[in-house]
Amino acid sequence: LVANNYSNVTINDGTVTGDSVGLYADSSSTVEITGGSISGTGAYGYGLVANNYSNVTINDGTVTGSFNGLYANVYSDVTINGGNIYGNDTGLYAIGSSTVTINGGNISSLYGDGLIALTDSTFEITGGSISTGDEYATGLYASGFSTVNISGGNITAGNRGKGLYADDYSTVNISGGNINAGYFGRGLQASVNSTVNISGGSITAG
Repeated sequence: LVANNYSNVTINDGTVTGDSVGLYADSSSTVEITGGSISGTGAYGYGLVANNYSNVTINDGTVTGSFNGLYANVYSDVTINGGNIYGNDTGLYAIGSSTVTINGGNISSLYGDGLIALTDSTFEITGGSISTGDEYATGLYASGFSTVNISGGNITAGNRGKGLYADDYSTVNISGGNINAGYFGRGLQASVNSTVNISGGSITAG
């Protein structure tokens, strides 16, 4: 399913399936999902792609990608209030000055990182659950001048993984929520001129 050039799509129920992409929102299009199932099933499938100033709101339903669950690119805005987003490699990937607000729902990956923010993208996390199944993966990875603000929710990495990794001039502000890594893991790691401000919340490892 493709929404292009200022289109508006609302999905309340049903099933949307594509090989490379389940749902592609492009060029200032708007998508609202309140139910149903969206999936990209090919070898490198994306459940949902928001590209080029598009806006996506997920209130419920399931978005699944055989590679990435949800991919936000080029000043796109994604708001997640509920539902489930799942990708084998990455749960949710934001790049190109995109903004993702997570108020609820579940975002998970099987082998890779739960959330990735690159190139001046922003995560606003007030609730929800982010997790990864691989023992070496990261719950949330921010790099390339990206910003992460966490006031609630749960971020979980497995054994030997990192709960949150701030890299390459990124900024992380934590005022609430829970960040956890398993045995031999790291709750939080900052690298390459990144800044982390902690005023609340819980960070644990092991």
